[in-house]
Amino acid sequence: AKLSPDGELLYEKSVSQIFIENGLRYLIFSHGNIYEKDPIHLNDIQPVNSNTEYWKKGDVFLSLRNQSMIVLYRPSTNEIIWKGTGPFLHQHDIDILDKNKISIFSNNTKNGKDNKDYVHGYNEIIIYDFETNKYSSYLKESLASYDVRTITQGLSEILQNGDLFIEETNYGRTLYFNSDGSLK
Repeated sequence: AKLSPDGELLYEKSVSQIFIENGLRYLIFSHGNIYEKDPIHLNDIQPVNSNTEYWKKGDVFLSLRNQSMIVLYRPSTNEIIWKGTGPFLHQHDIDILDKNKISIFSNNTKNGKDNKDYVHGYNEIIIYDFETNKYSSYLKESLASYDVRTITQGLSEILQNGDLFIEETNYGRTLYFNSDGSLK
């Protein structure tokens, strides 16, 4: 949904409807077990505020946790411009880094035999580069060495100088890493 500054509803569309209208109906109920009641789980919307070769002002990045998928959606034409599944699981928090890169906070969780989610290793900050069509991990060793492992939620912010701020929500920690990976 998009609201005006006065709270007036300007636009509304469900993710399921977006999938259906873009030929992706099969993704709505493609995951069984606990995700049957919430097959998508939209957990972050990152608005696009500038034009680049890869996106336009007014587009939105959508984080779909239970699909382990990021979608770049253009409401003005009702098109999915790009969808990415990659080296991330049950991710949260998408940020636009520059004209061709986004960051993704990957929880790296998977569902166990007891239908509970568990972190597989530790959380990661994944960078996707639209120009090279490649994923990379940011300060991976630092997150591993400080055992950053929020099962759900979580936020990250890569600052202009390369420093990294993390909110490890489930454990009530905030961490601040210098660009070299050392803890501040």
